[in-house]
Amino acid sequence: MKKRVILALKILAVIAFYVFLYKISIPHIEQLKEYYQINGFSDIRLNLFAMAAILVLPNWLIESVKWLFAVKPIQEISLKTAIKGVLKGIPPSTFTPNRLGETVGRPTVLNPQHRVEGGIATLYNGISQMPVMLIFTAAASFYFSANGTRFIHEEYLTKPLFGIVALIGAALITALFYHPKIFVPTTQKYRLTKKLAPKLEFFARYNHQEQNTLLILSAIRFFIYCTQNYLVIKALGINIGIIDGYAAIFLIYGIISFVPRPALAELGVRCSVSALILAPYSPNPLLPAASSALLWIINILIPCIIGTFLYIPQKKHQKNFAQ
Repeated sequence: MKKRVILALKILAVIAFYVFLYKISIPHIEQLKEYYQINGFSDIRLNLFAMAAILVLPNWLIESVKWLFAVKPIQEISLKTAIKGVLKGIPPSTFTPNRLGETVGRPTVLNPQHRVEGGIATLYNGISQMPVMLIFTAAASFYFSANGTRFIHEEYLTKPLFGIVALIGAALITALFYHPKIFVPTTQKYRLTKKLAPKLEFFARYNHQEQNTLLILSAIRFFIYCTQNYLVIKALGINIGIIDGYAAIFLIYGIISFVPRPALAELGVRCSVSALILAPYSPNPLLPAASSALLWIINILIPCIIGTFLYIPQKKHQKNFAQ
């Protein structure tokens, strides 16, 4: 009887997952339907879109290598295990604000006694991306300021002060990234966090070479993701040069990455920011919205579906991945 109840709960959980996945996919699908009704898909430059789709593989592969380095002080894992962990982190991240669900999904491939530290290491891995985005955001702001580009109702984005604030933020986060063990004595002072302190001691095991590697990989992955976005934008016919295109994308990601947002509001935020930044190059806001929808489908939706299948329990005689 107990096994039947557990099985029924698992089936309900799977059904609920895909129902919710369908609900958050509806806005993206509607954006594409609207684009199709007005323009049709025949205008899409399929060669550019195919290149963007191919880049999904190195995008997530580099993220897997990053995470492998992030959990190295906790548990040595293979690249195969890291890839599995990253894919398993996508489904819960899809339904949580700012993808915090990764801290729950990814550590499931680690040994049970290492999963709390694995969740914290996943957060640390995410922090490695922030200085990179802020630096490029500042560079984009300075670039548009020098060119005299202005964004309606959001002129502060091209003010030198905005770029300076972004650089200060990058410097502070970089300092935190290189000295994460400062949290250990802080957590020891308070009763609520005292038990967490031993879980943070692995921070002292990172060396500068590993930290440098994480930052370099973060920069490479950010560039790949921006290249995907630029290819999709051009595939839909937005008339923007390569320098302006990358600068606009840097600014878009710099904004949306630090805006608190629930999963259901993510598309709205992405489309609004994209339409704002790309307005000088695409008066039709439907094009940035459609590009966001296409990018979400190839980069998030498809890997998310793959990740759900990895939660299917393996047979006991199968070899454990976390080796």
